Amino acid sequence: MKCVLVMAALMALSFAANNHHLADLVHKEVSTLYSTNSHITYDACVHKCDGLFDFVDSTDESETDRLCGEYCRCEINNNCGHH
Repeated sequence: MKCVLVMAALMALSFAANNHHLADLVHKEVSTLYSTNSHITYDACVHKCDGLFDFVDSTDESETDRLCGEYCRCEINNNCGHH
């Protein structure tokens, strides 16, 4: 039983680490989009970002859509801080 709990904890930790890498990648791309066009609108930023991360799996697609929205908003509002 302890082995199962340890395995579940390790899987959760692995997922969190991978999700962090995805968030970093999306943020980097959104920062680049914004630095090449500082007058980009939120909708245009989200649309371009979403086009960069086109996944077949709906869960992955939903997560990148959420991240694109989050990072486009914070880049445009200049309040990303440390994500």
